[in-house]
Amino acid sequence: MKKILRKLETFGYLVTQAFSGIVRNGALSFASVAVLIACLLITGSFVLIIQNINYNMQDTEYLNRIVVYINDEYTKDQTNEVFARILSLENVDTEATKLVTKETALEEEKQKNPDHFTLLEEGDNPYRDSVVITYIDSAGVERLEQQLTEIDGIEDILSRVEIADTVESLKSVLYFVSVGFFVTLLAVTVFIIMTTIRVTLF
Repeated sequence: MKKILRKLETFGYLVTQAFSGIVRNGALSFASVAVLIACLLITGSFVLIIQNINYNMQDTEYLNRIVVYINDEYTKDQTNEVFARILSLENVDTEATKLVTKETALEEEKQKNPDHFTLLEEGDNPYRDSVVITYIDSAGVERLEQQLTEIDGIEDILSRVEIADTVESLKSVLYFVSVGFFVTLLAVTVFIIMTTIRVTLF
């Protein structure tokens, strides 16, 4: 019982001294708490910024692709043969690479923009069969493009590798800058907490 009373007395003494310190150093205590709150708010803001960057940069993954268009006069068997040759190339992600027929492409565009195809006559299709290629290593894209030009039936090659590299570089810079600010503000916040405790106790 005596031990409990002593602990309560000690706790009460410490609380009293803390409030006395706050009153005695009112201006400095208020300034320290205000700076602490500001640091916490800024730190939280940077956490949200980092999360937002990662979320929005996910939408740029489509840039890491090459789209090739197949000769419109090719039959389905010939188109499938071209697709098979593309899948056999080294730097091609066989699971992510897909064949998009002109019928599928037209249907997808009709769903996105139905008003744009109201004047299209039945049976007409302005699209071509295409292959959306996802590559494994961006360093080997130039060689991959060269290999694609050697495949009969491929008429056009659309590549955004330069844009993808630029976006990835920007993503890395923004991420590390944000992390740097976060770590700096976290250190400042810890320092302010320690200073505030010292000021209020002494």
